[in-house]
Amino acid sequence: LNLGLPFGLEVMLRYFPTTAYQDYGKFAYMGFGLRYDIDQWIPMCPVDIAVHFMTQKLTFKSSSDQDIFTGKATAYGVEVSKKLFILTLYGGFQMESSTLTVADYLYSGNDPTLQGVNIPGFEVKGNDKSRFTVGARLLLLFINVHADYSFSTTPVLTLGAGITIR
Repeated sequence: LNLGLPFGLEVMLRYFPTTAYQDYGKFAYMGFGLRYDIDQWIPMCPVDIAVHFMTQKLTFKSSSDQDIFTGKATAYGVEVSKKLFILTLYGGFQMESSTLTVADYLYSGNDPTLQGVNIPGFEVKGNDKSRFTVGARLLLLFINVHADYSFSTTPVLTLGAGITIR
């Protein structure tokens, strides 16, 4: 959910409520971000320019509420776009960091040879540092179709669709 506010501010919310599935465990996801239009302060600017900050957290716990893993990511950057009727061209630069933490785990399954064995946890820092992105978005009534390509540690091509209400 993205909500445009006055004064060039946009609030972004990503949320998936804690969900349990049988005896497999519990999953939860939460993220938020802010975007601020800085082109409003540049007279006669021919493009839209914004800065942003985003953070998110994903957790997975056992059915007995024991931590299994947590993933966290943070990003901030600048984006530039130009709207041409129903087509928007965009690009940007973003700095990123991420961490995946796997908790210590005390085995409590059905295998008697592993019963009570403690499996040590660990933490992995993401190899992400920064990325450049270029893309295009097509707005057909309220359907938003986009494609973009990111030049980063691992190049990524993204295709997507969504609903836009403005």
